[in-house]
Amino acid sequence: MASRRVRRAADVEARHRLWRAAYFAASPQEFPHTTRLAALLYPSLDDQFEFGIDLLITGLRRRAGQPTA
Repeated sequence: MASRRVRRAADVEARHRLWRAAYFAASPQEFPHTTRLAALLYPSLDDQFEFGIDLLITGLRRRAGQPTA
């Protein structure tokens, strides 16, 4: 079961890499908004994980009354 999840995550990551490459390859004249935002579309799983962890830490700090960065 865990290996299936890892495989699915790898498939998602590979698919997102292909989509990011396609967005970066698009014509800026034809798709100006898409090419400008290409780096933000389909973030990597590592980026998503890091974003989630940062949100959790920020929330915990606020709850504990500590200053956030």
